[in-house]
Amino acid sequence: MGKLSTRHGSQLHPLLPSTRDQHHRMLTLDVEASSGAQSPSTSPSSPTFSYPSPSAPYTSASSPRSASPRFGTSSTTTTTGYAHAHGYGYGHLPKWSERLASLPKSSSLVAKSRETILRPWRIPRWRGGLLGILCLVFLWGGWPTFRLSLDRDDLESGYGPSFQDDRWFISANGVDPSEEDTIDGEYTKPSLQSLKEAVGEDPKFFTKNGVAWYGFNNRRYMLEATMNLARITHRIPILPSHIWARSCVVESEECTKHALQYLADRKNAPVFRDEFITWNEDGEAWKLGIEHFIDLPHLRRTYGLFLTQQEFFSLYASTLPSNFKVDPRGYWDPDLYTPKGMTCTGLNATDYYDSSAYVRIDREAQASGGGKGRGKTWGRQGRGGIEGIDERVVRELMKDDHTFVWTMEKAVKALKSKGIGSGKELRNEEWAKALVRQGSLREVFTFDDSVLMCKAMARPSTEYVDSSHLRPFQTEAFERYSNASILAILGQIHDQRKPGAAHFSSPFARDQFMDWVIEGIRPPRAYVLAAEKVVEEITRRTQGRLWGSAHLRRGDFVGIAWASEKDPKTHFDKVKKALEAGIDVLRNRPSTIPGQGRVQPIRQQDLPLSNDVFYLATDEDDPVALAYYRRKGALLLHDLIKQDELDELLGWRAKYWDLLALVEQEVLAQSDYFVGSRMSSTTGGAINSRLRRRRKKEEGLAEPKGVGSGSGSGLGHSGYVKDDEDWIFLEEFVEREREHD
Repeated sequence: MGKLSTRHGSQLHPLLPSTRDQHHRMLTLDVEASSGAQSPSTSPSSPTFSYPSPSAPYTSASSPRSASPRFGTSSTTTTTGYAHAHGYGYGHLPKWSERLASLPKSSSLVAKSRETILRPWRIPRWRGGLLGILCLVFLWGGWPTFRLSLDRDDLESGYGPSFQDDRWFISANGVDPSEEDTIDGEYTKPSLQSLKEAVGEDPKFFTKNGVAWYGFNNRRYMLEATMNLARITHRIPILPSHIWARSCVVESEECTKHALQYLADRKNAPVFRDEFITWNEDGEAWKLGIEHFIDLPHLRRTYGLFLTQQEFFSLYASTLPSNFKVDPRGYWDPDLYTPKGMTCTGLNATDYYDSSAYVRIDREAQASGGGKGRGKTWGRQGRGGIEGIDERVVRELMKDDHTFVWTMEKAVKALKSKGIGSGKELRNEEWAKALVRQGSLREVFTFDDSVLMCKAMARPSTEYVDSSHLRPFQTEAFERYSNASILAILGQIHDQRKPGAAHFSSPFARDQFMDWVIEGIRPPRAYVLAAEKVVEEITRRTQGRLWGSAHLRRGDFVGIAWASEKDPKTHFDKVKKALEAGIDVLRNRPSTIPGQGRVQPIRQQDLPLSNDVFYLATDEDDPVALAYYRRKGALLLHDLIKQDELDELLGWRAKYWDLLALVEQEVLAQSDYFVGSRMSSTTGGAINSRLRRRRKKEEGLAEPKGVGSGSGSGLGHSGYVKDDEDWIFLEEFVEREREHD
């Protein structure tokens, strides 16, 4: 009847708050309190840890830097115990005269002299008090200067929690369905029994419309947004089960044998023919399971419990409507997909969730003292402000820009257009303080606009929002839709939108999103092993020198004018020039000596030669253009590994270019310098893989056997690399070249 019978008492979603105070405490759950005390949970949809209310003063038990209340001892316990033992009511302290009388006293001058001799560093009380006051005055006067000297990103990242602190959705009954791993490279689906035990009796789900005609990497960042919003609302995400592959390496009949469904003419197929926006190009399509694109067991271990659509439908097959059928477009149908006994609330994507009338944020942030905050606490408005900035001016300039949110660059440009701050050398830190303190804007945390299309987990940034137009999604989900069994966003919220489909209320929330995406979204192991074979061959051909790679996005990008150049040769020449400029970047980058941590310049003999080969991932299919690329030093996938070898490593999966693209992404991730396209989600996936490999090197984690063991295993010579110094978007390189000219 829509509810699954499991062990008595198992429950997915926590009971809703019955009082305003309980509701307030529920809303104050936030990922930045990562050091909060853990408490057992009986539900996969509730956090596995609890936090003190931000409105309550910290005690030794509630402070984020103290021991967990489960095991620690609160300072209030001692005080209360003392009061109770001496006849005082709870909450009443003894008189100070009685407490002072109980303190030990020196009985003679001899005792005092002995104490002075044994502890000569002790300062008389009045002198110690004076010294303390002087120290406080010094710290108070020097703090603003010291604070301005700090790097904000370094300061914020110092408090950032590990992604492991935010694993909410493991299961209701301690059952981890990800224990079913791969056997000889074949994915084993979780049993229905394990899924039943995991979701519990009264589960709450979250899902979002998919778009079937997009490729895997587009579907990947849509999936990431679904999982992010599910975590924000404390629900179990339902993810797409299938991806449509659009290119076959061998004969079409061979690919059709292994596909779940085949479209001979995808653009004119009956279900897609009437869509306003559909496939960019004509051609065939093959439906494949998502488990061939993402390591699902690993993702469950990293993120927690989720269901694919197929798992959801199988779990509730007996209670689905009699006219149930799967929509091949990827849309969620609230009528056909809602089991009997459940309810589904659908939210319009553009009119409600992502309206231009406001700015979506994950949750409501709390300022010190428990009130609703504007973001970072910059202190009271006083000295050091920027003349001319006030709330009225800022609101008028935002209105002129037709926006409620500013990047730092847009804010400075708008203010300087009115003569504010002109002729002064002001740092971003000073502008940020002025926007928050004088302009009454709220800081929110997200990613730079340069990754807007590729959705890479790179270049985190801070933006500034008119707080009256902020809409926290968690608050609305708890207050309005908590009774809905399924909460679904109907429509699309990805196009030219920030990663995660929402701004974040704190840098910690954004960093946790980055963490589980980088750590959790990876291809199955077989693709990584195939990439290692390719990297070994590149290393052999370059004789162990550093090497570069590039992603040259062609195909449908040429038709929709997203490619940098229409001509394939001109486009390639720009990519090669950007790679050559990368050699200078490598030359100036310090290298760490493995195991010693010492930094030294990269040796000249390790740098690429001017005629060295490089790896090129491209969907260009013109034989003349491909021959030109090879003459100029490009190595393509089949130049380095034969199809027979790929068949041996990947089986039938090697027949689809969409799956071989995962191998190419892992090769791009291991190069020492990379040039990509900021318009391409394939580039975004490659950058995420680079970040994952870099983290392993920085943390000193050993790679699994057979992975990352080659001398060209990516950043192997260069060690730690700050920010994005080892890669660049081609569009950015072209813009820089144009500025120099």
